[in-house]
Amino acid sequence: TLPSSIVVFKELKLPFNSREKIGMVIGFEIEPLLPFSLRDAAIDFIITRDIPEEKSSEILVTAVQKQQIIQHLQIFEAAGLKPEVITVDMVSLYGLYKQIEAYKQLQGGTVLINITAYSTAIAFMINGQLKTVRTLPKGIIALTKQIAQDLNKTPQEIIDHLLRFGLETTATPEYSPAIEKAISDWW
Repeated sequence: TLPSSIVVFKELKLPFNSREKIGMVIGFEIEPLLPFSLRDAAIDFIITRDIPEEKSSEILVTAVQKQQIIQHLQIFEAAGLKPEVITVDMVSLYGLYKQIEAYKQLQGGTVLINITAYSTAIAFMINGQLKTVRTLPKGIIALTKQIAQDLNKTPQEIIDHLLRFGLETTATPEYSPAIEKAISDWW
């Protein structure tokens, strides 16, 4: 799984319903939107909405520099493994989301949020249709550093506290307001 932070996401509407036809034109459609050369890119897409009455589709294109894939695969090759499929973290999370029966009928805006140590990826959907994915270069580490600074504690003390109590109010009253402030500022 590639991290979404190295992937370019673009939403397009194309006058085709067929994955094969979309695959034939996707390079031409996406090339002017990429911050790197098309020849240096690995491109894929998912059909997020099929519009039969218009004979068209809305798709979310993923593009990544080939060098990023090569570097990612070197880790597996060094371990003697050969991956058969490469995907993007937030696209996989969206795929899982779409399989959960209780979420299939949700209407309006929905976000999936994946917070890691150093980044936060956000997948935005409208009526269950994936619209875009964005990655913010701020994760748990930045959050804990801010809280530690506000409380005059070490980041490790904050991490230990969050692991032990989560975001719940605790017997240590100074933590809750500092955590709430940091999270509020973050969002």
